[in-house]
Amino acid sequence: MSAVLWMHMVVLIVGMIWLVSFEMTRHHVVNAHKQALRATIQLCLATDCNQNDAMSLFTLFIEPSLNHFDQASWRLMGFNEHPMLIRFEVSVSNNSTWFPIYISSDEAMIQETYYE
Repeated sequence: MSAVLWMHMVVLIVGMIWLVSFEMTRHHVVNAHKQALRATIQLCLATDCNQNDAMSLFTLFIEPSLNHFDQASWRLMGFNEHPMLIRFEVSVSNNSTWFPIYISSDEAMIQETYYE
């Protein structure tokens, strides 16, 4: 009976460790995604930028934050110049744990417009 309880306890502890690791990874990816998107749209608003410029700016901002993952990829899902709209999808996989972690984040940001 005590062996079964120990086994359940070990499974519970390992599961909680994986859950905490998953949530920390997800939080890191989503924050890096939002910060890179915010910086990209601010620079695109300050200068005239097209899809290729937006992609290179986003890559410049997000790459340092995601370089420690096993695989990280991002793609431009939508771009509009007036009003400025940029949408990126970021996918990350971390295979260094016993149970691999896969995270995908899809965020869009649009320029605020004021009507009088």
